[in-house]
Amino acid sequence: RAVVFFSTCNSVDYHHALLNAMDSIMNQTTEEPEKGIFGNQCRIFKLHGSVSHTDRQHTIRQFLKPHKDDTNDNKAAILLATDVAARGLNLQNCDWTIQYDPPSEVSDYVHRAGRVARAGRAGHSLLFLLPSERPYLDVLKQRGVKNLPGVSLASTLDAAAKVCSDMTKEGVSHSGGGLGQSKHSGTRAGEAFCSELQRRCELCVKQDDEETRKAHQAKRKEERKAGVRSGPVNGELLELARGAFL
Repeated sequence: RAVVFFSTCNSVDYHHALLNAMDSIMNQTTEEPEKGIFGNQCRIFKLHGSVSHTDRQHTIRQFLKPHKDDTNDNKAAILLATDVAARGLNLQNCDWTIQYDPPSEVSDYVHRAGRVARAGRAGHSLLFLLPSERPYLDVLKQRGVKNLPGVSLASTLDAAAKVCSDMTKEGVSHSGGGLGQSKHSGTRAGEAFCSELQRRCELCVKQDDEETRKAHQAKRKEERKAGVRSGPVNGELLELARGAFL
């Protein structure tokens, strides 16, 4: 179980929609790709302040459901959330918290990280920072949050490239073979994996937008016959992305 924290509801909505709309990046054993970035191996939920109380309670129950009661054995779960999930919720059996956006308050960082390692269990917390955000670490240390070792992005991507070897091969192919090897460091599998992942994310948004526009064009023909005019329509993923990043 992992909780990924975002700073806004719009960002949660966009990433939840995108990650569930994508085809699986995991190595496939079937002809048809599974839906969701991790396919049937992992469910992805969302939780923020605009989610109704009823839906919020249902989401938490599904996220925390024990493996033995799941319809698919050994399925992992990821919860994309704002700080509404950091306080007052007892998220048992949570293994990881990932802070995609650093919080503005150190107290929020502590509450986010505190969703793991509960009731004597081990847990892990990961904080994403841009190079320009490195001074945030100094602020944490000044407030008593110490022992924050860095994680190598290159090593993490290399590990992901091995797990998703089929997708990594596609990344090498789409690069014209340029990411297949390097004179200085051997293979560049991690870069190939990352490049292909970005390509697939962008393609998913583009295809959703194109399909929406085609469907709307057919609808507009009928509307014109009835003397009704309507403006252009964008795909849901594109609109969510604009809300999250603009």
